[in-house]
Amino acid sequence: MEDFLTFSGPVKLLIVEQALIEGKSKSPKEGQRKILTRLIFNENQQISSELKESSTVEYEYNKNNQLVLITEKEKTGSLIEQTRFDYEGTLLIKKEKISSDDSLRECREYKYNSNEQLILEKCGSRHIKYEYKNNRIEKEYRYFGKEPELALIYSYDNHGNIIEIKTVNSTGSLIRLEKFTWQEGLLTGQFCLNENRVILKDDIYEYSCFHDGNWLKRIRYTLKNVNRRDPVDVIYRSIAYSDHFPEVRPVHTSNSEILKEEKQALSFSDGSSYRGDLTDGKMNGRGFIQWPDGSSYKGEFKEGKMDGKGILTWANGDIFSGTFVRGKMEGVGRLRWKQGKTFYGLFEDNRRTNQGIIEED
Repeated sequence: MEDFLTFSGPVKLLIVEQALIEGKSKSPKEGQRKILTRLIFNENQQISSELKESSTVEYEYNKNNQLVLITEKEKTGSLIEQTRFDYEGTLLIKKEKISSDDSLRECREYKYNSNEQLILEKCGSRHIKYEYKNNRIEKEYRYFGKEPELALIYSYDNHGNIIEIKTVNSTGSLIRLEKFTWQEGLLTGQFCLNENRVILKDDIYEYSCFHDGNWLKRIRYTLKNVNRRDPVDVIYRSIAYSDHFPEVRPVHTSNSEILKEEKQALSFSDGSSYRGDLTDGKMNGRGFIQWPDGSSYKGEFKEGKMDGKGILTWANGDIFSGTFVRGKMEGVGRLRWKQGKTFYGLFEDNRRTNQGIIEED
């Protein structure tokens, strides 16, 4: 699930769904989608709640934005379990899982080296030791007694992505080998075999839809035989963005008095001026209006209001081009912020919706 949660931008809601591929290999089709998780994020881009199929999970943070409590409840409100986190400064030192009857179900303790790197994780008689190289975990030793029974050895590419995890036993014999391939930060392949050299997984991933740099659709293909790969499942991600960018607002809301009317021109008491088509002294047809703050609109008018196709430019350099209805942005349009990003999509009641895409300059 972790790779599903990798995204950029001011996200406030993430829904992950899975559809299994059904039918024969020559005519595959998607089955019914099943929701894997629904995550809501706070203004600090931290998970604030997770809506599961049969339960709800709430996340609480302290004033230092450290996660201190996770509470899972049934849809009826009955407590399932809680996870509590204790810190010393910036370092997590203890994590406890508490059952609904307030009994301790699990306790994990953490220790760090002088560089504040995690070197020991204890849970009862089990514990894990970590070794580092170039500030990355190189080896992970898992103990179920006094001597390590398993060791995990990690390899990375130049971008810090894990490309291999080798699991060996106490004698150094291979138990499991996992390999990963990446392209532009996206996981594109996963390979795994066991101690008998039997291939457990040989998958590749295809990404076919993006929104503001975040993938929305991923198809997984698995190796059926030497010559053929078949699609296995499709993961869909629905992303709703928070109001990270300045929202558009009306520029000219007052019904200021007309001071002067000339041929195809009007002057208003608020200092704005209009040039264009007129009907019975009202802006009607095509024209251009300039407001005192530097904002302007060029396009179609109806009964004195922006109505139809047009381009609205704010004094700060933001530009909207699209459709207006009775003075408000409605329908499909393009909003370009002065900092370089552009939103193409649907507008309602003078505001952009989540139905659209945001592109870099």
